[in-house]
Amino acid sequence: MGSLEGEEFGCFLQKELKIRFAQRAQFFEGLPYGLVECPGIQGILRRQKSYPGARDSQGHPARARRWPLRAAAADIACLESCPPPETLQLDHAFTRLVEQIQEQQQYFEADLFASCRGLSAPPEARAHLDEILHHAVGSRVGTKVLMAHYTQSARTPDPSRVGVVDLQCRPGDVARLAARQCAAVCRRELGEAPQVSVQEEGSESYALIPGYLLYMLNEVRRAQIS
Repeated sequence: MGSLEGEEFGCFLQKELKIRFAQRAQFFEGLPYGLVECPGIQGILRRQKSYPGARDSQGHPARARRWPLRAAAADIACLESCPPPETLQLDHAFTRLVEQIQEQQQYFEADLFASCRGLSAPPEARAHLDEILHHAVGSRVGTKVLMAHYTQSARTPDPSRVGVVDLQCRPGDVARLAARQCAAVCRRELGEAPQVSVQEEGSESYALIPGYLLYMLNEVRRAQIS
């Protein structure tokens, strides 16, 4: 990205992250089945802070009573205190802040899944828990992509890439990497691995995010192998 595009994206990201983190805290505060009291969810909530721009599922401003003090923490406070990245120096400072947030939130999924695994919920609640996980992880993926795209745009001089997007990604190469990774997991866990063959027509390249394509292919292959 050019300097102007980077500054515009940085200013957008600063506002967007505050809203997303606030909405996440609001979502978790309303969880059923006692999930909100689980240590993993409490750890997630402690890293959030209320933000006036948060809105409920109908698009209305969130009510103040939905924001207990236990939901207040460092991430949004840091974003609010950081000046908008409107100059190169301020952009560098904001990039470092986003990288710190990425590091602090790296255990989000582990905390979330651990909380659901350790929950004593009635069998009929399992489908609802799956919906909760789907919503939380889906929202989290979008936020991770935004942060990673911004930080990698600032750190990656490779002309074949724009942030997390590989402009010349070859899906066949990613598929072969996924096959090797799944085979390694099978050998480690089961002592043997099935043969996985990747077939492709041509070797075209596309503008894709290799990391997320790899994740999706690994999930498909795990489901097939199991």
